[in-house]
Amino acid sequence: MERVMNYIIDNEASIIMTEYDKHGNELSIVFDKDKPMMIETRPFELLNDSIKAYGYDIFGAFRGSRSILGNIKMPPINVNPRKVMIWFPCSSPKDRECVWLAHAHIVKRERLGRKKTRIYFKYGHTLTLDISTYSFDQKMKKAAELHVYLIKEEVGEYMGNYYGFDIVKETGNRNYRIDNRSSDLFEDF
Repeated sequence: MERVMNYIIDNEASIIMTEYDKHGNELSIVFDKDKPMMIETRPFELLNDSIKAYGYDIFGAFRGSRSILGNIKMPPINVNPRKVMIWFPCSSPKDRECVWLAHAHIVKRERLGRKKTRIYFKYGHTLTLDISTYSFDQKMKKAAELHVYLIKEEVGEYMGNYYGFDIVKETGNRNYRIDNRSSDLFEDF
């Protein structure tokens, strides 16, 4: 396995997990497309260093996610605000055994037992974790929610002040009526 001193997470990476070397040092294994690499830093630090390379830090990423998703435990985070790369922890990020997964690379999951789930990735990898499918599905749901929110914000869908048109087909008419809207459709939400 290739050993790397420095690594910045990009959109080809799919899994980050802890590995201990023969001296007991905590390192990271990153699955980048079709090859695993050993990175000489802990997963939490690797994520933080990568996020810093994109202009902020992991604590800001957690705060940002919570401002969108509510005050949830172990929220997913966006590692790169320019490309929307959502990662989520499978256990507490404080846990040294925490595995981080890239939401965009997950294809499906399979229940193997009460608290055992196999995850399938787009490059053909599988990962079996001690997590219930219910917990895993909840983490995927929150990651998807964050992903959709950030994509919609990027294209301006959550910016407000949309006046647009009301398009209505009234009973008995063959054509639609198009009316200009005089107020923001979303102001009551």
